[in-house]
Amino acid sequence: MNEINTMLVLGKKREEEEETKEAASSSCERRATTPTTRAEAYYLRGQIFEKTGELQLALRDYQHALTINPNFINAAYAKAACQNKSGNYEEAIKTYNEAFALETSDFSGAC
Repeated sequence: MNEINTMLVLGKKREEEEETKEAASSSCERRATTPTTRAEAYYLRGQIFEKTGELQLALRDYQHALTINPNFINAAYAKAACQNKSGNYEEAIKTYNEAFALETSDFSGAC
């Protein structure tokens, strides 16, 4: 009996996670009215996908965010981390280097 209850609880939890993911995705799309907010919305939705294990969807959204705003450092690092999790190590290294270059370019005129 305990096994059945555990399965029911896990099933309900998965259902709630799916509803939360759908609601968050929908909310991101509705709020994305400017290029900056669109890039942020794709980035945030990418984080949701990544946390739920949907790495290909996360990568797609991180890339959309970077297409809109090529200087979006957080999206670049998130994309690299997701590539790494996917086992695409060569691409991850390349993307990490690109993200690092973006980050250091912010400080090039500071000294």
